[in-house]
Amino acid sequence: MEAGETPNERRPGRLSPFPRGPWSAKRQGATATASAVLLLLLSLVVTSSVWPAASHLLPSARGPIQRPTSTTVPPSHPTAVPTGPAQWVGDTRTTTPGATAAAVVAPTNAPVDQAFRAYYTKHGGAAQFGAPVTPAFAARDGWIQFFATTALLVPARQAPSPASAENSDSLTKLIGESVRDDASGVVELPLLHSLLTAGSQQPLGGTGGQITYVDLRQAALPSGRVSENPAANPAGMVFIAEGMEGGKSVGHQIPVVLWRFITRADVSPDGWQVDFGVPLTEALSLTVTRDGTPHHELVQAFWETALVTDLDALDANGVPTTQRLNLGLDYLQTFGYPTATTPPGVAAWTLSADAVVRGAPAATGAPQVRLGRNWPTTLTGVASWIAGALWYQITWQVAHRKGTGWLAASVLTRTAPAKGLNGAGVATLETLSPDLAAYVTKLDGDAGVAIYDVTRNQWYSEDGDDAYVTGSSAKVPIMLAYLDWVERQGRGVTDAEGWLLTTMIENSNNDSAQTLFDTLGGDAPIINFLARYGLSGYSANPNGWGWATLPPSTMVRLLYLLYDGVILNSHDRSLAIYLMKNVESDQRFGLGDTAPPGAVVAMKDGWVPGPDGFWNANSSGIITVGGETYIISVYTTGQDDLNTSYGILQYICGSVVKLLT
Repeated sequence: MEAGETPNERRPGRLSPFPRGPWSAKRQGATATASAVLLLLLSLVVTSSVWPAASHLLPSARGPIQRPTSTTVPPSHPTAVPTGPAQWVGDTRTTTPGATAAAVVAPTNAPVDQAFRAYYTKHGGAAQFGAPVTPAFAARDGWIQFFATTALLVPARQAPSPASAENSDSLTKLIGESVRDDASGVVELPLLHSLLTAGSQQPLGGTGGQITYVDLRQAALPSGRVSENPAANPAGMVFIAEGMEGGKSVGHQIPVVLWRFITRADVSPDGWQVDFGVPLTEALSLTVTRDGTPHHELVQAFWETALVTDLDALDANGVPTTQRLNLGLDYLQTFGYPTATTPPGVAAWTLSADAVVRGAPAATGAPQVRLGRNWPTTLTGVASWIAGALWYQITWQVAHRKGTGWLAASVLTRTAPAKGLNGAGVATLETLSPDLAAYVTKLDGDAGVAIYDVTRNQWYSEDGDDAYVTGSSAKVPIMLAYLDWVERQGRGVTDAEGWLLTTMIENSNNDSAQTLFDTLGGDAPIINFLARYGLSGYSANPNGWGWATLPPSTMVRLLYLLYDGVILNSHDRSLAIYLMKNVESDQRFGLGDTAPPGAVVAMKDGWVPGPDGFWNANSSGIITVGGETYIISVYTTGQDDLNTSYGILQYICGSVVKLLT
């Protein structure tokens, strides 16, 4: 222990469960963030309302609740009386729920944001925190999301100065002496203390409740503590000693129905002292009306949250149901929606596969562009709450086209997706070009397009997951599977194999392809090779590899794995790409005919009449030009003649090249 430290200040590992100031520590491995995040409690004032000490309030004898004799749980440091409640002595400030309270009535359809998902899951969020009541949004202090019973925050890297905090809204002061979870960096905001300090007149426990946070604050005053007296303390209570006064142990009693709830492992994964903290009040009784029926409830505040037990709503075991108070909803109904603001230039990504950028911050705003999942955007720093929904002004970019518009916060996150293809922005072809998408749509399934803009990590597709006849494009998976087979034998290709590979790819020689296909062992090794890299969709045909089917999206992914160095060794990758770069001129329609001047194109085309007599043709490849790389695969089917198929390929490939170059 270093000089100047007290036992309560040095807290390695899990922090002491009892408060060293107004709030208790949270979560295993937590560390105080007061120095890093100075945000919390708008110092709002409160009106005092006397509520009697509640040592006589016992759970009624409903259900199979055993009633133990009074039990004492000693504190870590029984000589230190917590000073937190003293802050409310003489406090007479009250806050009436704001005009926006009516809009905050139920959870939204927003998902749990990725920034909070691990913390939410670890701490039983569905049961303990409830559903989200706002989307995650950016405030000056970090990335925040409100839930029914709490609010979670990932603090900004740089906290606002004390001077700016003094002039900001209530949320800016909602950190104070809160602590964070070191594993995730998430802070659970102490909304209860904000509501108590403000003297919120929001009723507790449901509609018609006679008790508000003003009453709960009064019950939390130091005078509300009771002395331990086993002879006088009623049965059915667990006494929590919190300090000493006049030589007697003082603290609060917890009714056994609440005690059994907070000590459940699924309710308090870090232990009740950490997840709830010591009691702040005695249990208060109230009656509320729900669905026209009166319900008798108990409410008790703890350092970290408050609980309500409905004595008239029993679970399957006949035990009264207990849950956290809806502190998140009550906070929003008291103070309204917090200011959403962020410095311009902050990156955010779309969560939805159908994120419509609009010209105005409302669902009725004119659509500008339809982005897909994981699409990168940039916040401009302007945001607006409209009818209970938050909208951000963002800038967006699609290849070489960009604009400014509005996106609902419910479809945005500041958590970056994975790098590479697995985290690519995914959208329909309409996002890249409404005109091109309309052209492909009119073909009614006779064309499938998949595009991966490697440079911008953006993926576009239109019917790209549908399977089409491969023709000679099957020679690409034959080549790659064959080279993999050779590598697994611990050798390189022979001169004879090199000649077969060259003539199969550069000249599209079918006899060479058949020899390699037969030597490899047919379709099964190809399917197994693709499956090892998570690729599916290749379907064999008993009439030969030329009538096998494959989705364009699988071809693009296969070519990307080759380009990115995931498959084959460096020598064989170089060989495969070299052969595809040197396809002879009469085999280079589609991508080959439309590539811009100076482009390097590694490609393979295919064409064959299908079993139905209609033509199938395709063009796939990797194009690098001007320091940018994109991979395209276009498959067509159902055409009366090959020239019509060529025309479709030329138009689609040419359009894509113009859009991306």
